[in-house]
Amino acid sequence: MLRGAQLILLTCFEDKKESYLETFDRFEIEADNSDVQETGSSLLVRMMIYTKLLLSQPKFGILPNWSSIVMKLNALFKNKAELLPTSIPHKEIPTEVDGVSAVSFLIINQIHQIETIEALTPLFEFVDTLDSDTRKELFQTIDQIDIGVDVFVRGAWLHEFEKETIDCEKHSAIFSELESFANIWGYNELAVVCVKFSAVIWDESGGQKEKALKLIDLGFAKYGDSNSCLIIAKAKVLFRAKEYGKSLTLSNQLIDSNIPLNNSAKTFFYRDAAICAENENNYSQARKYYLLGASASSKKELLENKPMEVGFKADAALASWHGGNKEECIQDLVNVLFELKEIDPKSSLQAAHCHAISRHILLWLQQEATKQKKFVPNGEEVSIYPGIVSNPEPSKDIGKQGLTPIEIAWYMLASIESYCSLDVGIASKILVSLVSGPIVEGEFILSSSRLDAAIIKPNGELLVYALKSFVPNLSYVLANASNKNESIDISFTYQTLPEATRADFERYGSIIENYLLSFVISCTLQNKWDEVDKLVKQISREPEVVIRAELISILECNEINTTDAIAYNSKLLIRFRHQQNRVPINVIIGVFHRTLVAIKIGIDIRQSNLISMLAFESLKVNWLAFWGQQRHYCATITLTGSATIRMAG
Repeated sequence: MLRGAQLILLTCFEDKKESYLETFDRFEIEADNSDVQETGSSLLVRMMIYTKLLLSQPKFGILPNWSSIVMKLNALFKNKAELLPTSIPHKEIPTEVDGVSAVSFLIINQIHQIETIEALTPLFEFVDTLDSDTRKELFQTIDQIDIGVDVFVRGAWLHEFEKETIDCEKHSAIFSELESFANIWGYNELAVVCVKFSAVIWDESGGQKEKALKLIDLGFAKYGDSNSCLIIAKAKVLFRAKEYGKSLTLSNQLIDSNIPLNNSAKTFFYRDAAICAENENNYSQARKYYLLGASASSKKELLENKPMEVGFKADAALASWHGGNKEECIQDLVNVLFELKEIDPKSSLQAAHCHAISRHILLWLQQEATKQKKFVPNGEEVSIYPGIVSNPEPSKDIGKQGLTPIEIAWYMLASIESYCSLDVGIASKILVSLVSGPIVEGEFILSSSRLDAAIIKPNGELLVYALKSFVPNLSYVLANASNKNESIDISFTYQTLPEATRADFERYGSIIENYLLSFVISCTLQNKWDEVDKLVKQISREPEVVIRAELISILECNEINTTDAIAYNSKLLIRFRHQQNRVPINVIIGVFHRTLVAIKIGIDIRQSNLISMLAFESLKVNWLAFWGQQRHYCATITLTGSATIRMAG
């Protein structure tokens, strides 16, 4: 027993492989001697130590004698009834756990630790020495635990791929030998996997797409054109070559035929198919495949798969956005943020990636919703790519990035909802999602978005409500700006600010008037003058909202002398309210005039992005209307002329 404990301890050291082998030999001698004296207890110790060793993951690498240990343990299990004394009930010693063969499971644990492609040859030679029943049991176990038959070779290939030690000629030849073993066993599924990895080697390490495709075509000739593993392999080669349309066609064929795949294979297959669909601008199909990938990830029932599942859902949301369904996108992201709370960003690299990139895409969505460029800390513009959140190979430095509180993510999503003029219920129920209470910086983000949304619509009543929530946050930000030191650390303030007062509105009157002027510009461009009247009426109902009388008088269309740029520009815009152009050409000239004035004022008040967006939309709508009238007019003249000619004839 003590020698066995020593063996297990030696696996915890990187430089104890030789000591381990010496100690194992000593353990065998001592166990043999003990068999003579205490047959039953000695055999039980052997079973326990062999099992513990095969379950271990030694720091010095895979157990050098693992295959012989497997054979010893298998023999003990098979002959336990004869070897154990009658005093020990052999039936109580399990050889299966939940219907899964213990020996086969232990073999698979050792296979996971193989780090070189060359070491696969001894593995296959060992499997070849197993009796047919044990070998069949091993293959059945792989199916039972749904890890895919490529478990035999996947780990070794991946290790060499990451270390960039793959030799295409040498290693593809080894896979050809392994394929021969699988053919002898009648295990075509494994043989096909060997063909696939030969192709993968030439494509991903050798950069020879055509050679990879040739190997796959040879595989089709051997194992049939409908072989799902080879179809996926070919789709992957085309995917890597950015031939997304061809890759998607193959994927669609496979999905439509409903060929069964293990959940591990489904996860990556659906992701590739979704990315292909997104690159082909088929966003509904991309969303469907991302969600299928999420479903496959959830069925793997491992904690480390949760970030991948959530990543798929976030990517599906982005596909909806690209497809024009912003509401569906935002609703999907609500669920993503709820699920993110259950994932510890420090639990794995994939978890850190999921947290960081889920926040990143919210910044990108803000950029899209506001049409204003956003930048990451290194100065690059915020950008995304298909499958960004479910990326299974995140940067190893992703965990070093600081994360903003999840509450800030909720504020960002609520702001996107506001910018899109939607009511999904995020902004209105924001407090429910804030576990630690309101954050001042988040409230500033949300109130700013409400202000812009009220201007874009435009809506006079909403503008006043937005100003009332914006001014306290503005006051806090400006008051604390001078107190911020040069530290790169970002802190957040959990606090509920007091409501705005008359003094606050008076103190920040010049900033508030710029927003009012932006609102008037929006009303001018969209010809929604009733909203100006509603604005004036709502201001009169709110005693704490202080706007100088001169500006209110101008908004009420009174002709007064102006004393500053804000008042002058407001007066200039209000004059457009009374212009009545009935001749089509004069209408379009008036539109261009208003647009140029609006853009100039927008630049003056530093709202050029917002005003330019409104100006573009106004020009587009009015020009299309004008052009439609002209086409109708021309068509009418043509029909009238034709009728006149026929009558004359």
